[in-house]
Amino acid sequence: MTDTVETVTFKLANGVTKDEFIAANVAMTQWTARQKGFQYRSLSQFEDGSWMDIVYWASKADADAADAKFKAEMMSSDFCVMIDPNSVAMKHSSIQSQNMAEQAA
Repeated sequence: MTDTVETVTFKLANGVTKDEFIAANVAMTQWTARQKGFQYRSLSQFEDGSWMDIVYWASKADADAADAKFKAEMMSSDFCVMIDPNSVAMKHSSIQSQNMAEQAA
């Protein structure tokens, strides 16, 4: 069962197009999928052009370990270089209740 949700909001760096960023996201998706405790990731864009990356982790310890590894391995990746570093806000939350669509019926 998922324990921790990571949300990261940000804006793209000046001059970066949506298509360029989505292309760079492929490597980020692959990297994230290899991390211990990874369960689900989505990348979405708000109407104002800003972005939100949501990752579900099995535990807060898994999220923290992935964050440390990310800082060591991915900060110079195309994905990260395309993000305005001054716009990044990351939060972790502990899930208190959840249900899936098939459970709601």
